[in-house]
Parts: sequence; structure tokens; C-alpha cells
Amino acid sequence: MSNRFLISLLIFLIVLGAYLFSKRDDAIREQNAPPSEQQVLNKEENLQSLVNDPSGPAVSAQNPNENIPGSERQVEALPVTPSQKTPAELGAVRYRLEEGMAVADGDIILGQVEAGAPTTGLTKPLELQLWDSAEIPIYIQPDLENPQRVREALLFFANTPIRFVDYTDQEDVLVFQTGSKDCKSYLGKIGGKQPVWLAPNCAPAEIAHEIMHALGFIHEQNRTDRESFVQVLKENVEDGYLINFEIFPSSLMKVSGLAAFDYNSLMLYPSDTFAKPGTSQTLVSKDPGRQIAPLRNLSQSDIQRLYQAYGNR
Repeated sequence: MSNRFLISLLIFLIVLGAYLFSKRDDAIREQNAPPSEQQVLNKEENLQSLVNDPSGPAVSAQNPNENIPGSERQVEALPVTPSQKTPAELGAVRYRLEEGMAVADGDIILGQVEAGAPTTGLTKPLELQLWDSAEIPIYIQPDLENPQRVREALLFFANTPIRFVDYTDQEDVLVFQTGSKDCKSYLGKIGGKQPVWLAPNCAPAEIAHEIMHALGFIHEQNRTDRESFVQVLKENVEDGYLINFEIFPSSLMKVSGLAAFDYNSLMLYPSDTFAKPGTSQTLVSKDPGRQIAPLRNLSQSDIQRLYQAYGNR
């Protein structure tokens, strides 16, 4: 076999390999790429049918309360012991007790705690789970005040891989129901009937924020790397609210950590959140060229992370 033939064969194999790798990369990019304008329009039309219908199939669908056991996630309050470590270094999150539930940051439900647990304390969150599919069944409780706001919140996800469908008999479902105070959601998928509690004043942007928690996002200012991007002005924070600015353990960064810190994320606190009277800022950017400016919608980074987490599901 001549050297010329071997060289030609080698060149052919190299070219063939490069072609196959190129086709594979194209397929991966196509699978994870944001939708085309027409795909977004089609998705918006489907979601718009929920917005325009005053009753909405999501309201009139089969009631999950009759078929699925309630999602009752149990977490354990950690013993109160002196420690020089931060909650994140202990793999824990600080909570407030609200109606028997451990609540972090005022809107993230960690789970139920045992009777007699302290009103504030630490708990180790359970493993963060993502939804098995980007197709998320939803149900709006018929007695929820102004259900239109939920349907409007769904439109925030029109150019993401997330597809909301009406509940029929699926095993897992997001249930939008009335809450007595604020807006609250579990973090990630917990399985079964998963409530999203909505107070009457929860607007579509706040509801989309809670849906993002249910999809696995933490608040941007709780990221493990936030010290490189923002500074918390602790002296300006209202008494009792400093725990809302604590760093979360790295185990909860499964979705939020898929991209760099985002100054425009829907999941970032505005710079004046929980500011004491007479002060104007509790969060400031460490980058002179960037300002803390969270959108009242999903940012490009929010959408990118949804594609990375759910684009192949």
C-alpha cells in the first residue's frame, strides 16, 4: 500500500470526522437554540387562549385536589449550637417559621418543620430537583382572586422551553391558590400537588418570579459567588430582614449557577429592597459599569438558563 494512498485515506478520515462533529454540534445547537420568531408567535397564541378565556381551561380542568396527595415536604430544624461558620458553609439555609412552614427569603418554602421548632433557625434543604419535562401541568384554583394575572404571568415564558399545559391526570402539577400573605413557592419540583401561594396583591411579574422558584431558581443575591458582584449594605437593611441577604449553599445553585451573575435578572432584588427609612440602598454593584436593574420580566440570562436546564427535557 503506497504512502500516497495512506495519506489520502488519512485526509479523508479527518474530513469525514470533522463533518460528523459539525453535524453533531449543529444538532445540539438546534436543540438548545431559542425558538424562532414564528415559534414564539405560535406559543404566544396558545398561551393567549388562556389569557383571553375568562374561565380558562386551567380553571375548569379536573381538580387535582381530588386525585393527588398533597405535597408535604418535611425538613428538620438544626440544633442551635454556636458556630463560626456561615449557614452556607454548614450547607444550611436560615428560615422563618410561617404557619408551620420553614420559609427562606420571605417567599421560598423549604418545607414543614416539626412542632416546637424555633420561629427562626437553620435547616438543611433537601436536594434541589428539576421537573422531569419542560411541559409543566398547571391548575388554577377556582376561588383564586383575579386568575387572569396567572395567565398573564405564563406569557413571560413564551420564548423559553417551558410549556404550560392544563392539568388532566398528570402525577405532578403546579397549583395556583390563595395565600394569606405575600407570594410563595417551593424551590424546584417537590412532586405531586405543588402549591404556589398568591396573595391578592401578587402581580404577574411576582407570579412569574414564583414560577421561576418552582423551576429551581434561587434569588440572584443569594448566589454563592455574589460577593464578587454586589455588596450588601448591612447597616441600611431593616431590622429582621438581613437574613434575606444571606448566601445559600452551593447545592442550590443547580439552575441559577448555569450562567454568570445577572444584574437584570427577574430573580434579583432591587437595590432598595428592605431599606431602612432615610436610606436608599441595600445592594450596590461592585462593577462601576453595571447597575442593579432587575427587569419586570425574564432577562436574557434567565431565558438562557431555562434553556440549559430544560431545553433537552
